[in-house]
Amino acid sequence: MVITGLPADNARERARLELAAKFGCDEFLETGKQDVEAEIKRRFPDGVDRVIVSSPPESIADALKIIKFGGIITFYGLHFGGRSTINIDINDLVFRKISLIPTFAEPAINFPVANRLLREGLIDAGLLASHTFGFDDVRETMEAIIEGTQPIIKAVMLPHG
Repeated sequence: MVITGLPADNARERARLELAAKFGCDEFLETGKQDVEAEIKRRFPDGVDRVIVSSPPESIADALKIIKFGGIITFYGLHFGGRSTINIDINDLVFRKISLIPTFAEPAINFPVANRLLREGLIDAGLLASHTFGFDDVRETMEAIIEGTQPIIKAVMLPHG
């Protein structure tokens, strides 16, 4: 499994990279530091079977460059600043039999699977929810997430801190 993401230039991104390795990621490609498309094509000349796009919609165009014949691109990256529309060559999708599958947390059809994975200990939620904080610490925690100054994977706000 190969994952692409922001450069690991701060505590938060380094923590996310380390967690990806713990969850079985074989390799990490840093956008902006590496030519991700060229690296993927070098490792997988025919393209990859699956791509998950969690970044803004324009990233789907990049996914189409590396997906193989019959591949599936799942996406849930949104953009609320006017860049939610992209151009896609429908003929390319049809002739290469590529599936684009949008996803969202509602309806919660995947919650039973997620609960089972957690219950059976196959996923350690403690690794994902790396920090907890109370209402009084919202500003400090959000700034740390945005600036990457702390190794926060996911922060969970608790009612009483």
